[in-house]
Amino acid sequence: MNASIPAKEAAGHRRSNALFLRGLGRSSALERLWHGDSLPVDWWDQPRVGSVDALTQAAALELERMAADAPVHVIGHSFGAQVARALADSRPERISRLTLLGCPFDPVEGAICLGEAIARKGRSEALEHCVRHVRESRNLDSFREMIRAAAADPSFPAIYFGPDSAEVRDWFLDLARQAVSVDFEMFFALMNDFLRNPPELAESRYRGEVRVILGKHDPVLAPEEDIRKWRAVFPRASFSWVDAGHYVHLESGPECWLDRRVDSATHPSNKPIGAR
Repeated sequence: MNASIPAKEAAGHRRSNALFLRGLGRSSALERLWHGDSLPVDWWDQPRVGSVDALTQAAALELERMAADAPVHVIGHSFGAQVARALADSRPERISRLTLLGCPFDPVEGAICLGEAIARKGRSEALEHCVRHVRESRNLDSFREMIRAAAADPSFPAIYFGPDSAEVRDWFLDLARQAVSVDFEMFFALMNDFLRNPPELAESRYRGEVRVILGKHDPVLAPEEDIRKWRAVFPRASFSWVDAGHYVHLESGPECWLDRRVDSATHPSNKPIGAR
């Protein structure tokens, strides 16, 4: 990491009682730098694996370690919501509450939405063609072509951030360019699992508190469809918008997504669905 880019001011180390499962393809190094030691969160680094099952098994071991004495809060961002859902089904007794952030129901559909957003912004007919091909074929070769075309566009990855998130966007982009690369090999291997087997619309075994918090500028979401499907899995979940893009946990304060004492209906930056 580049030492010239400081971490957020730390408030002293705290014992972690929340497990953060991030999106696919890189470590949680940026989250640790942005938040420092100010939050009681285990910013878990994904091991390099070749399947969703292997990633879920590794996350389950981390959950078991953390929840040896008491259940813990599990936070899933983006692709991490898929792992969080699997843990909620297999180990509901280990989870005190579940928070899902910026989470398309189907990661493949989320990537397609991102491709569409970039194509619209850049008026790219070539990328539009790639997106159509993925929708028609849903195979790895066409998906890889779409992702590489999207990642080559000048608007990527800044398009992930909301219009009022300039500080964290610029910090993120600067540091990501210097030191944090995406593991595309692992990304494509795990996304291939979802190309072959999309997430099922089956109600979860988990009966605890579930919050789904979405950024109203998030390019990876198909909001009505994603909400409908997540509600089928977690019928008692609450759904809220924040004024952010995809990186809710970086663009919004932890009072929006970590602190359960904040009422989503009253917090000014966290509005319930229907008040978008």
